[in-house]
Amino acid sequence: MSNMRISGLASGMDIDQMVTDLMKAHSYKLDKIKQNTQVAQWQKDDYLSINNSLRSLRDSSSDMRLQATYSVNKSISSNEDALTASAGSAATPGSYGVTVNQLAQ
Repeated sequence: MSNMRISGLASGMDIDQMVTDLMKAHSYKLDKIKQNTQVAQWQKDDYLSINNSLRSLRDSSSDMRLQATYSVNKSISSNEDALTASAGSAATPGSYGVTVNQLAQ
């Protein structure tokens, strides 16, 4: 069977152009759905990012409610071999000096 087409000669209508136009309309709908899907994916990613940022902020602010976060005292020894120091939460802030005359044997 031969594949002969008479595009609109007998009827006066351009069938190929009509089919092409109909396919464009159909593909336009499909493209619009794909675009909407991509936008929805971007929104989902943005919401996830915002949610993670809010969780991080909540965790940080939760730590700020604890008194131990603010009442941290630090101790420094200039010679750790001779003297180690530690400071509890009730330690009075200040600078203290210790003189080591002789190391224990």
